[in-house]
Amino acid sequence: MFEKLDAAARLLLGRGIAAVLIVLTLWLPGNLLLNYLEAQQGWEEPSPRLLVVGLVYYLLSAPLVVGALFALMRESLYGGKTGYFGAMAAARRRYGLLFANRLIIQVLVGVGLIALIVPGLWLMARWALADAVVLFEGVTPAEARARSLALTEGKRLELLAAWQLPVVAVLGLNW
Repeated sequence: MFEKLDAAARLLLGRGIAAVLIVLTLWLPGNLLLNYLEAQQGWEEPSPRLLVVGLVYYLLSAPLVVGALFALMRESLYGGKTGYFGAMAAARRRYGLLFANRLIIQVLVGVGLIALIVPGLWLMARWALADAVVLFEGVTPAEARARSLALTEGKRLELLAAWQLPVVAVLGLNW
């Protein structure tokens, strides 16, 4: 598992500036807007309206962020020279499918997490590659989830561990 994390870190560092630009282009404006709206209402508990604005912005921007980062990493992996603009273009071409896929997965994983946590984590691991499948194969969300299921067979615990390692690290640093 650590070899794969090392390889992923090397890919990300190799295209770090483009990756940072992708994240800043899409998430920074949303976070600035949310902070502004929160300051306008007076820094107390976030209002339901503010939470809805944040959720809508996340749902609209996340497919582009994920798609562009996947496209950027794929190009790095195969020695391509695509940077920020090429990665964003690849994500824009599949935006509708990426949006539908992420919306369906977020709802189902959310229900699973609310149910007992473990079903949500299990679904998360099953569909870990669904966005990549949508982006690179151009299939429907249902086909992407089925393909992701096949691609993650036998690797789901490893995927969950890789996802939870940064969470545990952040929690440990905060504690």
